Amino acid sequence: MKTDMQIEKIIENKDIKNVDVIVKKYHPLIVSSINRYYNKPHEFEELYDEGVLEICEALRDYDVKRNDSFGGYLKSRLYFFYISKNKEKESLSLDEPIGEDDLTLMDTLMDPSNIEDDFEEREEYKALYKGISSLTHRQRNVILDFYIKKESISDIAKKYGVKYRTVVNTKFMALQKIKKYLLSSKNS
Repeated sequence: MKTDMQIEKIIENKDIKNVDVIVKKYHPLIVSSINRYYNKPHEFEELYDEGVLEICEALRDYDVKRNDSFGGYLKSRLYFFYISKNKEKESLSLDEPIGEDDLTLMDTLMDPSNIEDDFEEREEYKALYKGISSLTHRQRNVILDFYIKKESISDIAKKYGVKYRTVVNTKFMALQKIKKYLLSSKNS
């Protein structure tokens, strides 16, 4: 096995012929970089080979005059190399078979929207809007104050200068009118 002095000489001279010595020395760094920054076991061999190529490029690009160690330089190169691979997106087709039953991804997707439910809900909102539009000014104000603004019946009575019972009756009559519109829209 080569000594650290011989390895430094290989690095200093950028001796690509003896790159296998450098690869053996930094084998644990390649493996740990793969596991830490791009852990995809089914691609390990390819990732390792790419790490060896990265060592060759690092050996070629390394500048001894910068006074930082080759190990530190290589560690940062491998870090950025494997992190950047995470940004590469795998293309995936919805028609590609998955599993053994020729099932595709498209087959497994469920449509989250239900057109019929959406239509019914829109129709109910229309009926509710018509029902609220048919209310008198006072009825509409009481409904909005009570349900939207969350005001109490007592506060609403004080606000309009009427009796508590008047607000209760106004609210009841308004709800009856709205209910009538909602029922008529369901029957049509």
